[in-house]
Amino acid sequence: MGKHSYDIEAVSTAPIELVFEVIADAPGWSRWNKSIGRASWEVEGEPAPWGVGAVRALGAKSGPLSKER
Repeated sequence: MGKHSYDIEAVSTAPIELVFEVIADAPGWSRWNKSIGRASWEVEGEPAPWGVGAVRALGAKSGPLSKER
């Protein structure tokens, strides 16, 4: 299976700290993105959980997971 990349842009009036908190909360992605049924930290980074070296696993409710570094 080949590598994939995605570029997504959005505009928000929310404070940057709140935007970062929502994006960094991998397990919470399924609460606001209905196309994601599963999301977790496969590897925590330093500092935990989303620091350097972190790997996020994302997927639909069933099927393969995508891994994001």
